[in-house]
Amino acid sequence: MRDPERPNPAREEAIAQVMSMFYNVDDYTGENLPPLKEEVISGVLRLGHTMQITAKSKSGKSWMLAGLAVALANGGMWMGHDCRRCNVAYFDTEIDKDSLFKRFDDVKRRTGYTERTDNLHLCPLRGKVPDINEVAAAVETVMGSGDAFDVVVLDSLYSFETGDENSVGDMRSLMSALNRISACGCSVIWSHHHAKGAAGGRDVVDRGAGSGIFGRAPDAIVDLTDIAIKPDSEEEAYLAEHFEGRRVLPLRVSYVLREFPDPGQQSVVFDWPLFVRCPMLDACPERGSAAAYAQAGNAANVARNVDRRAERDDAIADALMRCARDGVLPTRANVYERLPTDCSESTFRNWTKRGDSRTSYYADEDNMIIHE
Repeated sequence: MRDPERPNPAREEAIAQVMSMFYNVDDYTGENLPPLKEEVISGVLRLGHTMQITAKSKSGKSWMLAGLAVALANGGMWMGHDCRRCNVAYFDTEIDKDSLFKRFDDVKRRTGYTERTDNLHLCPLRGKVPDINEVAAAVETVMGSGDAFDVVVLDSLYSFETGDENSVGDMRSLMSALNRISACGCSVIWSHHHAKGAAGGRDVVDRGAGSGIFGRAPDAIVDLTDIAIKPDSEEEAYLAEHFEGRRVLPLRVSYVLREFPDPGQQSVVFDWPLFVRCPMLDACPERGSAAAYAQAGNAANVARNVDRRAERDDAIADALMRCARDGVLPTRANVYERLPTDCSESTFRNWTKRGDSRTSYYADEDNMIIHE
């Protein structure tokens, strides 16, 4: 057992290191406030900070990352935000080299950035994924050689995980490696998948799969969640017409930002290979939200009411035919007597009140049943 009075150099060094990190607030506020790091994505992300894009699988996360990388390399626009022209390193683990080049060619052509881009560097890693600490070491080597990355993109983060996604300890180690990269002075951006199930019923920070650290460690979260489009609605007709019948994916973009005020949600459509802003969908709820379930319930109620009205109309039409066959006037009493379905006389009277929407028939001043 170690003697408690015996000097412990490691402990004393740790204490001294912590004590050296205390600053007097008056020395660094007011007129002494140090300049903040530059914004690489205006209003969203600063140089040297971290950002996570979350969405369900196969919803275009990689295409969004590619579009962002192209915008950053060219100093263009991304999702309505200005991007600083950056030197970008893009590590991809999901598709082969030739497919990766084709993906970026598609994005560059559709966005109009067709000139040579010397500051966007692709690193295809499918089938040879290194440990995240090896990536961090590689970035540190590049940064120390005189070259410099402004932004490192990792697609997709799960490929670099070296432990249990649900373990706070394992994922804290992963985030520590990502912070090691950002400590070099470059921003780190990665994609992460949603947990199973519709995401709209969960808070944005809780939509990522695995440990809660995914929702709390990044400086910025950009979340993509499915929008519920009501069948036969104005929004559905708009999508069909505006996108000429192409199969598109409507999504809601939400932000959780540590450094900036919330810029507000955006409605977008993934129209391969790009994301297109679509304010027409702003009133539509997110799939899985309480509003979406209410919308689905209302639609189901409307459909049931339409079916019930059709059934009552058919029954009354049949009773009117029986009145004609029997040679009697189509009075309310005669029609009720010949109804092929069971209902009380008071219920039938309510069905056939003028202005009632439960059938297409009503009784006139002479108590005759007529079609509306």
